[in-house]
Amino acid sequence: MPVRWHPSISRTPVVAAAAPLAEMPVVDRNLFTYVSWQDEAWEYWRNLGELNQGISWLCNSLARVRLIAAEQIPGEHEPQPLKEGLAADLMNVFAGGTSGQAGFNSMMTAQLGIPGEGWLVVERDSVDIDLQLASWKAVPTTALRPKQGKDPVKLRVGESLWRPLADEGLATKIWKEDPQFPWRAWSPVQAALPILRRIDLVDRRIVAVMVSRLAANGLLLIPQEGTFNLPAPYKDAADGFVRFLIDSASNGIARPGTASAALPLVIKFAADMIDKWKILKWDDILPAELLDEREREIKRLAVTLSMPVEWLTGMGDVKFWNAFHLTEEAVKLYVVPYAEIICGGVTTGYLHAMLKQLGEPLLGPNGGAIVCWYDTSELTQPPDKSQHATDAYDRGELNGEGLLHYLDLDEQYRLEEGEYENYALRRMLSTPATATAALAEIRGTPTPEAGTGTAALGDSFGPPAENEPPAALPPAPPQTAAGLRRPSPRPRHALTHR
Repeated sequence: MPVRWHPSISRTPVVAAAAPLAEMPVVDRNLFTYVSWQDEAWEYWRNLGELNQGISWLCNSLARVRLIAAEQIPGEHEPQPLKEGLAADLMNVFAGGTSGQAGFNSMMTAQLGIPGEGWLVVERDSVDIDLQLASWKAVPTTALRPKQGKDPVKLRVGESLWRPLADEGLATKIWKEDPQFPWRAWSPVQAALPILRRIDLVDRRIVAVMVSRLAANGLLLIPQEGTFNLPAPYKDAADGFVRFLIDSASNGIARPGTASAALPLVIKFAADMIDKWKILKWDDILPAELLDEREREIKRLAVTLSMPVEWLTGMGDVKFWNAFHLTEEAVKLYVVPYAEIICGGVTTGYLHAMLKQLGEPLLGPNGGAIVCWYDTSELTQPPDKSQHATDAYDRGELNGEGLLHYLDLDEQYRLEEGEYENYALRRMLSTPATATAALAEIRGTPTPEAGTGTAALGDSFGPPAENEPPAALPPAPPQTAAGLRRPSPRPRHALTHR
């Protein structure tokens, strides 16, 4: 059943950059081909590490975004999630559920981030498979072949293997709109092409310098007046000595483990000429200006792509970046724009199409349009308040339960009644003035007499006041004495992460 737009549903920004193939009045024969800048963008993505790294970070970020059903309620700033109903069920199974959606979002982000366009298509091996449970996937433009006569749209699944899409012909183009020509696709990589070309030229220059024998290895200067005692194969050569050196070095490189590769070359030369040999080498074969220029272009590339430079170089704070959590601001700036475009395409090409085929309305319980929306809760990280909570606890302004909450620790490992004595003894062991008394209590030996420089258990956190004799050690209750002398059966750590 072809997808048709219901005239009673007003278009929202969520579904602005997607068009089902069945709705297009005229299908251009070039619909499934790229223009020159898109091919060039893919080429730089494949060969320039920084661009590949930045797009990979973007794809990995979107892979942590969850797609959900929501209702665009009039007057609300954002669509409100739908917890139940057919729309919610449809989004739960879209693209195979949570794991499949991660791959879908990552793949579609690559299409939007590089050529600026991609396609949402569906495949199923049999009509017995419910369409919502079929294989919904994101594919590049060049993976589709238009209709040819009676042949349907085909999907490329191998170097020379094509197969028809599902009988319903559901294929939806999703693109990032060109601000000047909205019917065309656009991505920031198009604006970055001049920068990418310059980086490529600098890289080629660096490679050329490094592989140059002259630049890397220098010049070997030999006095022309000298004579050589060369092996027989080289005596009649035009420049036998140079050929002898090249062959000897090449053999050593080809067979590095042999004795001949380890032994120095033996050359007989006139004695008065030996000290005339010189090797002329350049101190720095790579000009500093060349490397500085490359670094400047990388920074320009980050600005043009609207990405943090750490996304391109991978040199950010390891604790921040590798934990794969972003701040709310970073999510809004770099992730949400792509998430909204993807949601628009999924709304048009999947959610609305399935609701129509099932005869269900496109309006939610509050009269708003049903749309696909995003959930970034797995990607964001709340501000770290652990140090502030610890300071507040030390000042007596926060209780233990609040401290555990801000440290994200499990309360089941909180110290129980009777374990505080063990904690106090450990604190005493760390203080020289009280260590002896604590050790005696743990071992069950008599406590040292007063005047020996030790403190009693009751004075756990400091020495006795001046001119004040230490207090006598109170007898330990029988039920806790054993606990004080032996380690607690609980794990040594009192608190663990959830």
